[in-house]
Amino acid sequence: MTPDVNVLVAASRSDHPHHAVARAWLEQAVYAGAAGASFTLMPMVVASFLRLVTSPRVFSMPTPLLDAIGFVDALLAAPGAELARLGAEWPVLRQLCLNKSLVGNDLP
Repeated sequence: MTPDVNVLVAASRSDHPHHAVARAWLEQAVYAGAAGASFTLMPMVVASFLRLVTSPRVFSMPTPLLDAIGFVDALLAAPGAELARLGAEWPVLRQLCLNKSLVGNDLP
């Protein structure tokens, strides 16, 4: 399974109107991944997630960058989870965000 950005945003934000449904779907996908099903995050979905949840234009109380990165890291640490191997996008983006405190529209 490969979640899109809308699922990640809703699952990560308890104030999102679809939080419960998205969180349940994501948890089921992670459990299925641990049982051998495919659970893959796409780098461009991760970048979009970070851009949206950390943006004060999108959320009046944006997700702090470290919390958003922690959400992605927790998903990737789940058994069976993987980041699509297109290149070094996640480690580079992660470090860029942390080094430059990039949030919202500052993200590439």
